[in-house]
Amino acid sequence: MMSESTFNRTRLYTGIVLFAYVASHLTNLSLGLVSIDAMNRALVLALGFWGNPIGQIALGGSFLVHFALGLRALYRRHTLRMPPAEAAQLALGILIPLLLATHFANTRYVISALGGHVDYAVILYGLWSTDPVDGVAQVLLVVIAWGHGCIGIGYNLRLKSWYERGKSGLLVTAALVPVLALLGYFEAGRSVLAAAQDPHWLASTLASVKVPANNLATATTRVSGVIRVGVIFCLASILLARTFPLRQRVIQLAYPGNKLVRIRPGTSVLEASREAGLPHASVCGGRGRCSTCRIRVAGDGTAIPEPTEDELSVLRRIGLPPNVRLACRLRPQGDLTVTPLLAADVSMSFIRQNTRAGIEREIAVLFCDIRSFTKLAERKLPYDVVFILNRYFAEMGAAIENAHGRVDKFIGDGVMGLFGIENTISDACKQALAAAAMMSRSIQLLNKELAADLPEPLRIAIGIHAGSAIVGQMGWGEATGLTAIGDSVNVASRLETFSKELNVELAISAEVARHSLIDQASWTHHEIQVRGRADPIIVHALAMASDVEERLAI
Repeated sequence: MMSESTFNRTRLYTGIVLFAYVASHLTNLSLGLVSIDAMNRALVLALGFWGNPIGQIALGGSFLVHFALGLRALYRRHTLRMPPAEAAQLALGILIPLLLATHFANTRYVISALGGHVDYAVILYGLWSTDPVDGVAQVLLVVIAWGHGCIGIGYNLRLKSWYERGKSGLLVTAALVPVLALLGYFEAGRSVLAAAQDPHWLASTLASVKVPANNLATATTRVSGVIRVGVIFCLASILLARTFPLRQRVIQLAYPGNKLVRIRPGTSVLEASREAGLPHASVCGGRGRCSTCRIRVAGDGTAIPEPTEDELSVLRRIGLPPNVRLACRLRPQGDLTVTPLLAADVSMSFIRQNTRAGIEREIAVLFCDIRSFTKLAERKLPYDVVFILNRYFAEMGAAIENAHGRVDKFIGDGVMGLFGIENTISDACKQALAAAAMMSRSIQLLNKELAADLPEPLRIAIGIHAGSAIVGQMGWGEATGLTAIGDSVNVASRLETFSKELNVELAISAEVARHSLIDQASWTHHEIQVRGRADPIIVHALAMASDVEERLAI
């Protein structure tokens, strides 16, 4: 028996085939802005791929399988409550075969059943002259088919690490393709209707494709009507089966806060949450790929079915214990207690970083502090202290972010920055050193700006270390944020203190030097002991952090 994941993959693969066909079709329509001859020439090339027996089987089979699996998915939904994007995809998917009926009748039926050959002039004439409503329907079909496909493809691409960088380009493409197709469609249709005013042109055009004019409207109307009736019958049967289910046994799920949800067997926990109106994270739309819907379950073991291999692969990949399951895949067989483990508003940053629940990864940690700031603050009014600190924090925070790091927190007059959340440890170390150089230059400029307000120039001390740390969303309430904990953080903090002791701006560990491949000429080298570590740490120190750029190729 096919697993749920296999069904989903089959829907995806058949959807990609259909999406490719729609994309080629829309590209062809856009050539209507050039001429009908250009459309016909491009169509010959497209039919060389889609019109051969293999292409026709792939296209027709993909449509039938995709439609059948869509009906199956609709039947298996125990609630029609869903996020707006999923609802839009479902609604568009239902409309497509209804609108496609006219398109099929005016193209494949005309070409195959009536023995005509492909010519956009007669196809457009059939669409625009037989019934204006059908012509408008084809415009809707273009937008709907493309939109349905874009939503489905988007749900899968959004899990890719590069998606955020390429999202703008994808959105522009998704909007531009149908716009150009619609413009080409209208322009070509206008040209055909204008040419059809000439009876001789109309007669010769219809004769060239062997389609009698008096049969065209009757044939296409009859074929499209049969298709629509078949689609409506299938949809009505599925909705009727959902309305009057054969199974009436009730299962009770207990959520945090003493909330009870009653469901029928076969309902997933994610569907139960949606049916009850309880917010539940599901970045991938319940496709079992992102793990954001994860829940902790408790109850009778017989009520918890064993996970499939597909669900197990996701659970194992992120190291979840046996009592944690995916809500979109778990269909309880008895009463259970379920606890969602992630915030309902979890964003795509979770997929790209996978850090909200906490992971261990190699990062670079930077600490920066102002030397002797307590003594300086004692001589200033509170307003002056706040003003100076805010200017300092703005410059240091900008340096970290401009180097592609993340400002973790401000502690007193200190700053903690993280590098490598989204890239390699080598890049992280180079970025942390670049941030240190920018901090050094920024503090020099700030000293000039605040010279009249400072009894002496501000001096900073920076420590950078690279190593393994636990990264995740930590805190409570509004004080929750992405941070890192572990030995690497402690070492970086100790290096910042050590740079003060050495009276230098920058101290880095040997790990940072090794990963960044930095030129260590003119650096001083030291060994220090860090509490909790048996072996001493090798430290490289530099008097001015701004000199880093001369030794580092960023």
